[in-house]
Amino acid sequence: MFRIGSGRGDAIDNTTTIDGVLFEEARDGMINVELDGLRLPFIAREPLRKSQRAAGRPRDLDDVAALEQLPPRRA
Repeated sequence: MFRIGSGRGDAIDNTTTIDGVLFEEARDGMINVELDGLRLPFIAREPLRKSQRAAGRPRDLDDVAALEQLPPRRA
């Protein structure tokens, strides 16, 4: 994992491995977001939830609960 940003609330964590999800599963479900002309890939909700559950730390389980409260993603 490596972090980009100052660490004062504006940091982005980048990781190359995650628990509970195969690379292909994360890649195949990725969501591309365009920001300032850049295409940024993000893991989709279900693989993210699966990974957070597999990690099992209290903060990850809190994230799962928050993700489950979000409305469905628009296509």
